[in-house]
Amino acid sequence: MTSLSNKIALEAEPRTTLGKKVRSLRRDGITPANLYGRGQESISLQIATRSIQKAMGSGATFGIVDLQIQGEKQSRSVLLRRIQREAVTREILHVDLYQVEEDRPVRTVIPVQLIGTAPVSMIRDVLITQELHELEIESLPKFIPNLIEVDISSLTDPEQQILVGDITPPENVTISLDDSTAIVRTSYSRVAAQVAAQEEEAATPLEDEEATEGGEETTEEEGTDAE
Repeated sequence: MTSLSNKIALEAEPRTTLGKKVRSLRRDGITPANLYGRGQESISLQIATRSIQKAMGSGATFGIVDLQIQGEKQSRSVLLRRIQREAVTREILHVDLYQVEEDRPVRTVIPVQLIGTAPVSMIRDVLITQELHELEIESLPKFIPNLIEVDISSLTDPEQQILVGDITPPENVTISLDDSTAIVRTSYSRVAAQVAAQEEEAATPLEDEEATEGGEETTEEEGTDAE
């Protein structure tokens, strides 16, 4: 079952520290952020890093965030558009927030969750590979789901795929990918495929030889009939 995403609360403060000085913020457990949106100027913010991590753990990476900026009476509905991390430590360095409009469709990505049991998994040496872990969708903010479930119980053959066109998105949601894009595929493991190819190659000369012998016998019979 695919459910609508719940807004996750996040608090922010206006930021006056800019440039290289933001390093001091990070040392104090604060992450610099910028809020932007259609037709509005960017706003410099700062958010407690722990709050961002907690929000991400609750699904904020994909869903709508209810952003409360200190000094403002009303909260804003935003998406986490970009999270910049340090390459080695994976420390959060900066966050970009995008303010959405409730009556205007937005594009975002949501996770794919596989459900069900694939009968093909009972076949030896068959692999089930999830090609897509996220789907780009377009929807009004209020209809953005937490995730999209893909049922793999239809996978019965060692060479099979579930494509974007095979799934039905939630109501009021459009998947922004080509229908031929694979979400899940099944295949033999590389070793099993190599063994099968070698066995097929070894069997080919024998089949050709049998076909030749059969041709010779037919020719003799035809010659006898002619006599």
